[in-house]
Amino acid sequence: MTREGERSTDRSEARAIADTCYLLRHAEHEAGQLYVVLDATVGTSSLFHARPKEERLEIRVEGFGKAALHILMVGSGQEEMLRASVEQYRLARREHRRSQVAAWVNTPLGIDHVGMTLCRLLENEKRSGSKDPVRCLDSMSIPHWPHALSEQQRHMLSRSLPMIACLSLNADLSWISLPDVDKDSLQMHARGAMKQHSVSLVNEAAKVLQRIGVHDIDLERAHLFAESINANVRRRNILDRTILLAHDMLLDCDFHSSPTIRLLLDETPEHEMALAQKIGELGELELERIRDEMSGQQGAR
Repeated sequence: MTREGERSTDRSEARAIADTCYLLRHAEHEAGQLYVVLDATVGTSSLFHARPKEERLEIRVEGFGKAALHILMVGSGQEEMLRASVEQYRLARREHRRSQVAAWVNTPLGIDHVGMTLCRLLENEKRSGSKDPVRCLDSMSIPHWPHALSEQQRHMLSRSLPMIACLSLNADLSWISLPDVDKDSLQMHARGAMKQHSVSLVNEAAKVLQRIGVHDIDLERAHLFAESINANVRRRNILDRTILLAHDMLLDCDFHSSPTIRLLLDETPEHEMALAQKIGELGELELERIRDEMSGQQGAR
């Protein structure tokens, strides 16, 4: 291994240890119990297998032969297992793939309560029309919860499991902030399944931006842009939609709604790299002009 590789490994191990200590201190400070949520549809490592029955809960979902989710209690002396969960999650995040470790939960309530809450979310997804409800609980979806869950789902989780941690798209450990919703104000329009089309699109655009060194991603803005693209851009080509959203996020404006881009969309066939090539031909000055034009329109609203 090269010196640079050794330094990278050292940094990774140091970060995992710091995250492990933080999770343990947070649970101790909040007088809670820490749990690891595993997405068994990805597979589970042998590190998580040998656990007493009272410290493990399996959640079965229709359509999966085995349990789709596992919940493990992090007890005394299991710091190494917790650190392994952090390391595996971060490796998957760096490689832009789903992790078997989906989240960590801190709650003073028992493992049955955690399982019951996650089951309620899955049932809500299914009733709302989701064909794959387990996706809302995978590691690529959970960071998007504040922006992609319905108000009804956010209300349920904020009341039942207010302390859920995950790794952000930048692989930073963070607690998910789910703004509570007044139950009395919940209307029929506040219900529905998770906005998976927006989640997938934001993840693809974030991957593109991270490959060019852009890591500071505003998920709230990204989801607003993604919803507008999904609603207003008649393109089924995922590459076209990803390129548009990546530019929206990079320029922090409704790039896809600008007159220049609308004209390109009308004139460019929906075929492989056609739109990406046309947008790539726009010079830096033209991109700045579009950003200034669209930012001015947003400021005038």
